[in-house]
This record gives sequence, structure tokens and C-alpha cells, in this order.
Amino acid sequence: MADPNHFFNAVDDRYNIDMMIAINRADLAWAEAHPGSIQTQASGQKMLHGSGGAYYMVPTEEFIEYTWEKVEWSLKTFRPTTIAFEEPEMWNVSGYSQGFKDEWKKYFGEEWQDPNSSPEALVKSMELKTYLFERIISIMSERMAEIAPNTTFYI
Repeated sequence: MADPNHFFNAVDDRYNIDMMIAINRADLAWAEAHPGSIQTQASGQKMLHGSGGAYYMVPTEEFIEYTWEKVEWSLKTFRPTTIAFEEPEMWNVSGYSQGFKDEWKKYFGEEWQDPNSSPEALVKSMELKTYLFERIISIMSERMAEIAPNTTFYI
């Protein structure tokens, strides 16, 4: 992680710091080390954000821990008054990564179904995507409340 003193003295109480943290992306190095968590299309294409500096991620348990490390470091380093979690989204064309398939098995208790195989499978895919982001947001808010109870968070 970067040295906060490189930017400013974060412990100076004259500043109110607000932050925005993406909860749907990971840098290339982390994502490539955890390819099962990358949002993936039926063709096998991994979903890149913008110009390709980050991948869109499935909020798997390992991705939640990766995200928490960044949030926790930010809370302890910058002591923001507010954090906004931006872009909690999974694309409709995703749902084909191993991480998503594993989460399907845990959530539904059955083998993964191709979201394009039936209307029911598509609805289940959307339900799971919603659940996964509800889960990461709940975990982040619970953990934030423990270590930074005066920090407000927005989605």
C-alpha cells in the first residue's frame, strides 16, 4: 500500500476526508492471481473495466477479503468521515466464472446452470448476483462499524 505521508499528513484533524472505493473491481495483479473471481462471459472472455486497468469481479469470499484489506487500510490511514462504495454491479453477460459457479452451488445447493439455458436459470443468476453484492455490502458495513463507528458509508 502507498505511504499516506506521500500525499498529506492524514492525522491532521483540520481535514475531513471522504473516499470512494469500488467494490466491483480488482487490480490486474490480484485478479490474475484469482481468475475464478473475475466476471466472465459465456465465451470465456474476462470482463475488463474501462481501458483495462482492472477487472470486474464476482464478490466471492476471497474478493471480499481483498476488498476489506483496502477498506480497512483506508479507514485506519485516512480516517474518512464518509466512504462511498461505488458500482456494486455484475453484468448480465457474466455468470460463467468458476467463482460464480461455486457461489451458485453454495447458495442454491445445486450444480450451476448456464444463465442462458432457461428463463428460470436466468432469474436464478440475477438473484445470486443481487445476493452477492448484498453480502459484500453487509460485511463491509458490519466491519466498518466495529473499527470506525463514526464513518458513514453510502452505496
